[in-house]
Amino acid sequence: MGKKIVVVNAGPRKGWNTDTILTEASKGAESVIKRIKPQV
Repeated sequence: MGKKIVVVNAGPRKGWNTDTILTEASKGAESVIKRIKPQV
């Protein structure tokens, strides 16, 4: 089963600080999940 990441931005402005931080954090989380191999 694949992992899912949910990022919620309640700020009204796209491209500003909150949006930029959340975008970069989600990219980092996605790259970590791709490197983790499930232990079965």
